[in-house]
Amino acid sequence: MIIAALLLLTMAMPVSAETDSGLWLDAGGSAKVTNRLNLNFGGEFRTRNNFKTVERFGVDVGASYKILDHLKASAGYVMLINNFKEKENTKKNKYMPSYYGLRHRFYVALQGDVDAGNFNFALRQKWQYTYRPESADRIYDADDDEWSPRKGKAEHMLRTRLKVEYDINNCPVTPYLYGELYYNGKGMDKYRGFLGAEWKINKQHAIDFGALYQHYVSTSKYDTVDNFIAASISYKFKF
Repeated sequence: MIIAALLLLTMAMPVSAETDSGLWLDAGGSAKVTNRLNLNFGGEFRTRNNFKTVERFGVDVGASYKILDHLKASAGYVMLINNFKEKENTKKNKYMPSYYGLRHRFYVALQGDVDAGNFNFALRQKWQYTYRPESADRIYDADDDEWSPRKGKAEHMLRTRLKVEYDINNCPVTPYLYGELYYNGKGMDKYRGFLGAEWKINKQHAIDFGALYQHYVSTSKYDTVDNFIAASISYKFKF
């Protein structure tokens, strides 16, 4: 199982690994169009650098369609404003200061689930395409004493997530956990584990809260930060 694999990988982590922390907040709503089709929208806000730096914020729109009782497909678009970290290349004598820039993300997903007593097991396969447009005058070349644009970049990512929920009889709180693996064109990019609970206030309002752990496989991409932990709070509304 994915979750068991995550636990084993976590235990194998080096003690000297660098760890960062932050806060993840998001809110979203869904509106039923038909018995099978839903429209979704939301916004998010994340921090890093031990809660001191805004990592990103954004908005998203999408739709989900129930193909069968336990199988649904979804697709959508996310617009993100990211804080890109400061970078320095001493070999090429180039420097890029930290800045906020735009990213566009499109995704499609397929999720199936099965009930087993009070447990529900859901497996989701998601493909996402993220594009960062070119940004003018972001890289400084000390040799030529001039600024040049940071070129645009596209990235494909395949995400596999296994989620387990436990339904407590006559209780508005549903605990759950999930493990998720991220693959890019070169192999595994990172993996993530989450432990949380959903509190259904009523038929329209719900709040999710929990803790996330994330391990970056390629530390060079993330400036030597190996691990990330976050507190997460999410608000959901149904029309």
